Amino acid sequence: MSAAGQRAEVLIRSLREQGQRVTTGRRAIIEVVAANADLSAEEIVGFVQRDHPEVHSSTVYRTLETLEEAGLVRHLHLGHGPARWQLAADPSYRLACEGCGTVQLVPRVRFDEVRRQVQAEFGFAVAFQHFAMTGRCSACQ
Repeated sequence: MSAAGQRAEVLIRSLREQGQRVTTGRRAIIEVVAANADLSAEEIVGFVQRDHPEVHSSTVYRTLETLEEAGLVRHLHLGHGPARWQLAADPSYRLACEGCGTVQLVPRVRFDEVRRQVQAEFGFAVAFQHFAMTGRCSACQ
């Protein structure tokens, strides 16, 4: 089984453990999210409907909300476009270039010191995962 398939099975098992049903549509949505990072809901609809045209777009939106409430996925914003979806266990944050739109993954541990300093100085627990850090990549500077 592929790594994406293994991630999908972990999500499905977790969803069931939380008392949720796993329908054909939900399974298809989970498989798409497990195999592709940072897709918009519209892109997920496209992937799912390619193999399962009977799955309505509203099912995709509701399922993403259910998966987020279950703590299995999260949405993030990469600038001004639509929200993107990723696995909650994704070990990276995003740097999004405002010039060319390039997105670079950065391991979360790179921000641990910043998080500690902000907590110590301001008593504020930073949650970096909801938004990408925006700026300009080296090519656009």
